[in-house]
Amino acid sequence: MKERARAAFFDAGNTLLYAWPSVGEVYAEFAHRYGVAAGAPAIGAAFRKVWNDKDLENERLGQGLQKDEKAWWKRIVARVFDGFPPFADFDAFFEDLYVSFGDSSRWRLYDDAREALEGLAARSVPMAIVSNWDSRLLPLLEGLEIARYFRTVVISAVEGSSKPEGRIFQIACERMGVPPNAAIHIGDSLEDDIQGALAAGLRPIWIDRFHSTAPVPAGARKIQDLRELPASFD
Repeated sequence: MKERARAAFFDAGNTLLYAWPSVGEVYAEFAHRYGVAAGAPAIGAAFRKVWNDKDLENERLGQGLQKDEKAWWKRIVARVFDGFPPFADFDAFFEDLYVSFGDSSRWRLYDDAREALEGLAARSVPMAIVSNWDSRLLPLLEGLEIARYFRTVVISAVEGSSKPEGRIFQIACERMGVPPNAAIHIGDSLEDDIQGALAAGLRPIWIDRFHSTAPVPAGARKIQDLRELPASFD
């Protein structure tokens, strides 16, 4: 008999919240302040290329970031701007950019997020976050007024393990006191969230906000609005 779902784990970025108005636009805003006129679309594309670089796979938001979050991000930002005009003072630019992304005003909740969390809380469903992020996520959740929904927040940079590794899911299950097959994990990344959760024995739900044509992996299901979630626990 299939184990009843007893907990909901959430990814954070692009699942519950997103950079406002976008990563590329924030980077471009600060670059302009420091004399580098680069367009947001080009910067955004450069960021995605760096972020998805497989050379960073063993380091991305795991052991490398755990050692020194700020230095790790500085290397990433420097790579993003490689090929753009140079900064007169890159260190000052990066400092302001880094501080800005730690401020909740630079982030927004998706329209469906709070209602979904309220619906789950009304059903007394225990919730956690399992995220490839750094320690700045905790104050962001407080600033966005959703920290109270989560019993635990499992952050890759703090734990030294990042999705899709099984260990980060195991940590979440242990802290929540549920076996993997009783935990639903909701996320936007097919690799990190869906394949990672499947391999760890969880029940993944893919939040597909951008209408992907990729197939849904066997053992997972897809939704396009988080408000569909509470019914999973009825």
